[in-house]
Amino acid sequence: EGDALSVGWKLVSLEQYAQSVTALTGFHFTYEGYDMMSTDTYGLRTIAGGIDGLYVSKPADKPTSTSLLVLERFTQAAASYLVEQEFLLPQESRHVFTEVRLTETFESDPDGMVAQIQRLHLLLFGNEIGKDGPEVNANRDLWEQLYEAEGTTRAAWADLTSVLMRDPMFLFY
Repeated sequence: EGDALSVGWKLVSLEQYAQSVTALTGFHFTYEGYDMMSTDTYGLRTIAGGIDGLYVSKPADKPTSTSLLVLERFTQAAASYLVEQEFLLPQESRHVFTEVRLTETFESDPDGMVAQIQRLHLLLFGNEIGKDGPEVNANRDLWEQLYEAEGTTRAAWADLTSVLMRDPMFLFY
């Protein structure tokens, strides 16, 4: 028991993290042609916990306030992009949101919504979770709060996905 650092877990490198998020979402965090996660002069690599080879020669071994802020904004943009791209496709052509249609809620299709949460956990963390497991219940509660606050299913799925991409199970190995 204990936090991830006290039990010998390691923080994934910024490069690994950015590649994992991009592989899942298809989102490339760029500005005026610069990759924001792999450059310093125009990007965010150093403040996100990476190295620049000049002033910072060792990557962060634990999250910092600036790295968490960068990862929050990165995952928000990536998850929003993912949801918008996925919901433009027919359901059978999607690779992440395969279990739900755009307008479903826990009230209209509880089984599909639970299956979608299970799919997100499998894709992000590599583990299968039970339909009645604590992860499903926690994610269902969060999704419903996000849906109430945001007012759209797209925003609720994007926000939930963003939160999951910042879960310690995704950040540490």
